[in-house]
Amino acid sequence: MDRFTTLLLRHRLILVALIGIVTLVLGYFARQVEIRTIFTDLQPTNHSYVQTNDKYKKAFGGVNVVSIMVEVEQGDIFQHDVLVTIHALQKGLQHIDAVNQFQIISLASKKLKSVAATSEVFFAEPLMWPGIPQTQAEIDTLRAATANNPMANGNFVSSDLKAALVTVDFIDRLIDYDKVYPQLKALIAKVQKPGMQISLVGQPVLAGIVIERLPETFSIVIAIVVAILVILLLAKGTVRGMLLPLFSAAIAAGHG
Repeated sequence: MDRFTTLLLRHRLILVALIGIVTLVLGYFARQVEIRTIFTDLQPTNHSYVQTNDKYKKAFGGVNVVSIMVEVEQGDIFQHDVLVTIHALQKGLQHIDAVNQFQIISLASKKLKSVAATSEVFFAEPLMWPGIPQTQAEIDTLRAATANNPMANGNFVSSDLKAALVTVDFIDRLIDYDKVYPQLKALIAKVQKPGMQISLVGQPVLAGIVIERLPETFSIVIAIVVAILVILLLAKGTVRGMLLPLFSAAIAAGHG
């Protein structure tokens, strides 16, 4: 054992070089490995709740639902500019990556319908699809139809008529939070107008914010490493004593 230790110390520079080369090679291949966290992979697939979700998520939406609220500062949402914004969100969301185009629901979608019936005829037509009301009379008609619609009133339009909801679902296996969140932000910035506030909430939004703040996280990590270096230098008293623990930790982390 002593002979082996002596051999390593005698050729320590060669040994360090070999370790460095192996680490660089492993690091090169590690950069080509795509690491993604898919929320559904963390769920117990044999659980009845998870199986129910998998069965019906195509029809009712999954875990990657984003809710967008359009709120006005004065009056109600039944103003031409606000309705244009809701319509633009409905259309714009169709072009976001990994979106489930059958699960974009708002006042401007054809899923929200006004239903009426007589003894002979049954009517069901979208509240605000495919076009936008142009005259004040048409807007007043839409307001009355929405207020009397239990599907829209209180669900996709607030009871005080000051806010509207747009919901959109994304396909779990295709979603890339690093792309979806910036696209959502760009769409909001494009359609937002003075006098209204647009808010986002949902798992893709949360994950996107975390990714967006990664540079700040790296800055904190660098500050922590510098603090560790200073503590080691004060504790060991030498540059070698400061660097060896970090070198060993880096090698161990790089090799797995």
